[in-house]
Amino acid sequence: MVSAKTSGVYSITNTVDGKVYIGSGDNIHRRWIAHRTLLRRSCHNNTHLQNAWNRHGEQAFVFAVLEECQREETVVREQTHLDRVFAERPRQEIYNVARCAEAPMRGAKASMLTTLRMSAALKGKKRSAETRARMCLAQRGRKISDEAKRNISVSKSGPNHPMWGKEFSAERKQKISAANKGRQITGQWLENMRAAARSDKRRAKISAVLKGRAFTPEHRANWMAAMRRRQEATLGVE
Repeated sequence: MVSAKTSGVYSITNTVDGKVYIGSGDNIHRRWIAHRTLLRRSCHNNTHLQNAWNRHGEQAFVFAVLEECQREETVVREQTHLDRVFAERPRQEIYNVARCAEAPMRGAKASMLTTLRMSAALKGKKRSAETRARMCLAQRGRKISDEAKRNISVSKSGPNHPMWGKEFSAERKQKISAANKGRQITGQWLENMRAAARSDKRRAKISAVLKGRAFTPEHRANWMAAMRRRQEATLGVE
């Protein structure tokens, strides 16, 4: 019997077809109780496991402790077991939706009905200042890998961009114009923009993006015209 405070990695195995689910927790005993309760109520978030439970019955499933470890090591050790299981078994014999222990729902796709329900539930809902502050704090200091940045860029480029091919209506343009009318650019704001543009990090990024890129005479002319307008606007403010 697993003690109430044991932390580590566990498995839930279907003895009928041998399919397995891998998980981890700070309290394995409590995690098994939670899984079993949700499965008995037919509301487990893993639909593959839930469907199998409904089909074969509770008696067909065996819970086992694969490894006991320190609490801070549970996710790392779970990932090790996930890697092993995915390497040894065909995908259809594993109940886990994702291969990543840190993001167990990665790869899961909501049905159209679920998507519509989520959209309807959130429509018109405004987050409180406290909620926004907590969300901001949770994202602070988060670093996105270069690969993730490239994937985001590709997913939002060209036809994938939500504004691709769309034009603002006359009413929308008037609202934008009214919102920006009378807006003043301070000298401090301009100085901050200049400092950001002159930073080594900014120059390195621009250099990497433009490396090997050929500019047409028309592009150069447009760029020079834009620079002249920018200088004139700057001088006008100062």
